Amino acid sequence: MEDRWQGSLELAGNRINQVTCMKYLGVEINDKENSLDHIKTRKQKALSGIFKLKSNGILNEHMHPSMRTQLYKKYVRPVLWYSFETCNMSQSNLITIKRHEAALNIDSTLERFAEIKADFLTRLAQNKFTKKLIDFMEYTDYQNDFISEIYDHLDILSFDIETSTLEACKIFKAKKREERRHYKENQNVTKLRKAFNIKNEAEMIRRVTNLNNFDVSP
Repeated sequence: MEDRWQGSLELAGNRINQVTCMKYLGVEINDKENSLDHIKTRKQKALSGIFKLKSNGILNEHMHPSMRTQLYKKYVRPVLWYSFETCNMSQSNLITIKRHEAALNIDSTLERFAEIKADFLTRLAQNKFTKKLIDFMEYTDYQNDFISEIYDHLDILSFDIETSTLEACKIFKAKKREERRHYKENQNVTKLRKAFNIKNEAEMIRRVTNLNNFDVSP
C-alpha cells in the first residue's frame, strides 16, 4: 500500500524519523512487511547461545548425546524460535533453521513449525476479538497470510470437509502429542532391552543408568 503522506511527522514538537526496522516485544518489524530481519537476529542470538555454552565448558564433544539435545532444547531452541509463530516463513528460511537442528535427535523442524502455528491459532481463537480477525481471514483471498500458512502446513484438504480450521488445529496438536508419547515409549523400551542384554555387568549398569538419567525422546 502506497503511503500518500509525504510530510514529516512530529510528536510534541519532536520530529519522528523514519526507520527501516523497529523492535516491538522482542520482534524485529521491517518496512518490507517480511520476517527476514527478525529471523536473522534470532539465528545470531542462537549461535551466540551455543558459543556461550561451549566457552563455559557446559557443551563439549564428550557429553552424552541426549544431554546435548536437552541443552539445545532448553537453552538454544527457545531463543531461536522466539515469536516464529507470528512469522511468515519462506521455504529457504525453514531449511536454514533445519540445518541448525539437523544433527540433533529432536522433532522435525517442519513439524515443529506446523505445531507452533496450530497452537498460535488455537490461542488466538480464545479471544473474541482475534477470533473475529481469524474468521474474516478465512473468507479473504490473500496469499501467504497466516491462514494460508495453516492450510499449507496442516494439509487442510486431508481433513473432513466439515472440519473447521480451529478443529483441524486441535486434531493436529493431539495427534502430535500422541506420536511423541508413543515414540518416547518405543525408544525407551528398545534401548533398555539392548542395555539389559549386555553381558558385561558393569557396562550394562552404566547404560541403564544413562537411559534413566537422560530423556531420549525427540
